Amino acid sequence: MEGSSVTLTCSSDANPAATYTWYKEDEHSPKASVQIFVISDSRHEDSGNYTCEAKNIRGHHSSTIHVSVVEGKLYPFTFSCTEPTWMDGWILALC
Repeated sequence: MEGSSVTLTCSSDANPAATYTWYKEDEHSPKASVQIFVISDSRHEDSGNYTCEAKNIRGHHSSTIHVSVVEGKLYPFTFSCTEPTWMDGWILALC
């Protein structure tokens, strides 16, 4: 809902530890270089696909999640994390 905060979390079991970068679809600059990305005071314009890239010296992997910011009343809802992805020694999940 507009005005609320949205928290996106990216995690990996990479060794050595990964660094994280968040991108929004159709934007050239990264939104943040953190594991936990928070959109404070969200607006409808914040809706879209967000991709987290986890990177270390052995490589990189990414995962995308869709964010919908809606106007109006806040209704109860549930959500779950994306299915963890295992590839080349990486586990990546978005919540």
